[in-house]
Amino acid sequence: MINDLKHRWFELFSSFSDNEQFLEKHFDLLLNHYKHSSRYYHNEQHLQHMLLQSKSNSVCIDDRWLLDVTIFFHDVIYDVKKKDNELKSAIYASDFLSVLGIDSQYISEVKCLINSTSKHLVMCDNKEVNAWLLDIDLSILGSDWESYHQYMKDIRKEYAIYPMILYKKGRKKVLKRFLERERIYFTDQFYVLSEIKARENLTRELKML
Repeated sequence: MINDLKHRWFELFSSFSDNEQFLEKHFDLLLNHYKHSSRYYHNEQHLQHMLLQSKSNSVCIDDRWLLDVTIFFHDVIYDVKKKDNELKSAIYASDFLSVLGIDSQYISEVKCLINSTSKHLVMCDNKEVNAWLLDIDLSILGSDWESYHQYMKDIRKEYAIYPMILYKKGRKKVLKRFLERERIYFTDQFYVLSEIKARENLTRELKML
């Protein structure tokens, strides 16, 4: 899995730098964030899953470079005690991409896309990539119950610092917010394939809380 992630990393950035040691160093630094012991769901497996989803839907995505770059950085900063993870992740991405000399317009798009995952709403000018990012990020919601149930347990582990009574209150709020939406998924592909199952899973978890 790590080799697959590294391969995609070099595909994305080798045209901007021929310094392999530099690219490998920053890949390792980024991956160390995702491999932190406090992460049970927002880890390198989540990263790999999102990149595989991007690849499998590549024929539908106009700017897969932009999408995959954003995927790599979208959860690089993740602290359940903080509310500015997306902002810090966007800054992290911007700092790295600026060093590579990547066009400022692209950097602005990456930052907007990362910040859109805070509320999981399409809010960027590139609505197509924004929709794919959000849907791929939440693809677990429309998975089979066994996979969803494991996701539930992993999220609880990440929030283990909070007593169950507080966790349930916050989790219910999140679940209800998604269920109250007209659509959970923004792309037609995910809406057709996963919307019904996602609502079933969310409703089932809500009843368990």
